[in-house]
Amino acid sequence: MHQLADQYVYSQRMVAGRKVIMFDYGVSLIGASNHYQLVIIEGLGHQYPNGKNHPVVMTQPLWEMFKAQRLP
Repeated sequence: MHQLADQYVYSQRMVAGRKVIMFDYGVSLIGASNHYQLVIIEGLGHQYPNGKNHPVVMTQPLWEMFKAQRLP
């Protein structure tokens, strides 16, 4: 769907005492700047981490991603 190559950069770090794993897919098959990032946060379950329900606060990493995007 995103027309990305089946290759990724794997990274892992600790945030607020929880393991955060990232899979970063950034090689476009169509020569575009499309990008996909999958983040797995230890102990989170299926909810948005807001600092109250989990020690990881997601607003800053999401803002860093969104501010780099441009509308067509």
